[in-house]
Amino acid sequence: MALGQAAGVAAHLAIEAGVPPRAVPADRLQRTLLWLRQVITCFKDINQADLAYAALQYYGARGFFPDYFARSKDALDAATAAEWWHIATGSSRAGGQGLLSRRTLRSWLAESGAAAMVESGDGDVTRGELCMVASLGRHAAVARSPRHVRAMLTCVQCSSPP
Repeated sequence: MALGQAAGVAAHLAIEAGVPPRAVPADRLQRTLLWLRQVITCFKDINQADLAYAALQYYGARGFFPDYFARSKDALDAATAAEWWHIATGSSRAGGQGLLSRRTLRSWLAESGAAAMVESGDGDVTRGELCMVASLGRHAAVARSPRHVRAMLTCVQCSSPP
């Protein structure tokens, strides 16, 4: 059923844009499928109740995870975080050793004025959190607080078309 849904959405987007289905950007198709609550990456350890679900699905399709376990709540090591950040944003960051801290992630986001997207404190960043922050990168300038970020996630990933 998922393949048929994807084909139908791709056809719709192609007709809407006046292009052949092959010309529909994969990013647009995947974001639309996620908005429709479709599964684009199979994970054995998350479900749609996870706040990071859509972001994990999106980045799972980009090769972030080597297996079928997203481990959304696990702390993320700094080297993997730097690699993921580069894939997601095209921007290089020094990975370092140990776990990625919220302070370090806030410094990565400071250039765009979006450090408020990351909750204050010095705790470690989880795999799901980094995917959510990267997913919201294009909306970073309007995020002002963690509560606002959660509201944006609801809007961006669930209730408004991409």
